[in-house]
Amino acid sequence: MSRIGIALGGGGIAGCAHLGIIKALEEYGIEFHCLTGTSSGGLIAALYACGYTTDQIICMVPELSKKYFDYDYRSIFSKLLWNDQRSPSIIKGKKLRDFLGNKIKDRSFKDLERPVALVAADLKTAKKVVFTSKPLTLESNDYEEISDISVVDAILASCSIPSIFPPVAIGEKLLVDGGLIDNCPSEYAKALGADKIIAVDLCTEGRNRSSLNSLISIVNRAVSIFLAYQAKTLHNHTNILLCPDVSHIGSLAFNKTAECIEIGYEYTKSRIGDIEAALELVPEISLETVVI
Repeated sequence: MSRIGIALGGGGIAGCAHLGIIKALEEYGIEFHCLTGTSSGGLIAALYACGYTTDQIICMVPELSKKYFDYDYRSIFSKLLWNDQRSPSIIKGKKLRDFLGNKIKDRSFKDLERPVALVAADLKTAKKVVFTSKPLTLESNDYEEISDISVVDAILASCSIPSIFPPVAIGEKLLVDGGLIDNCPSEYAKALGADKIIAVDLCTEGRNRSSLNSLISIVNRAVSIFLAYQAKTLHNHTNILLCPDVSHIGSLAFNKTAECIEIGYEYTKSRIGDIEAALELVPEISLETVVI
């Protein structure tokens, strides 16, 4: 039987679409040997690897609302315009850390129930950092591998959008969102033992094209263009690439989480024939049902 891996790309709140995708795949009997992810995709991959079911993670989504994002409004302008050293981010991140700590406790990557890899970027060296539950088998040396780390720290590092969330310091490293380097780390699924790989790309080039009337919308648009070009290499490491249309979902659109899940679910059901063909899944046929 094939060992299937799934790579979950980053995308902010649109990452909730991953939950609909996984739920639909499970309904068709598709199970995962391993998971990889970046940013919001890394968060879902890690929770799944911790043993939470898809439905349990979906139930967590309403909890992860705006109240867990502790904005530092009084110093936003000083952070943007002057050399303010109090906190290098608009959001402090303490409440998000507390939320994740409550769900994941003190688990390390060595405690996880299935192979998983998350990606972050080191601001100091511009190098890719891969948090992994088992050694990777890659000839490339363009990344650094870390396994002795808490799952919470790894998630926060992979999700730390520069200037929005604070970088995560680990040793001499200063880590931020892995989407800067590898937004959908499909090649690591193969290194974790998968022989069939599904990649999910949520960063469509069309996002935020129509409303470039604010600083945030311009930044989001610039990031979307960068990630769209990066995504063109995904076919090199996957059997099938899934791209649900979440281009209308803002990165912090907390009121759109249910819609994102539904989009992912319905999109996957509409592509299930392609998925099964790409993964070479053949239904078992009982000899008793064959009529000659």
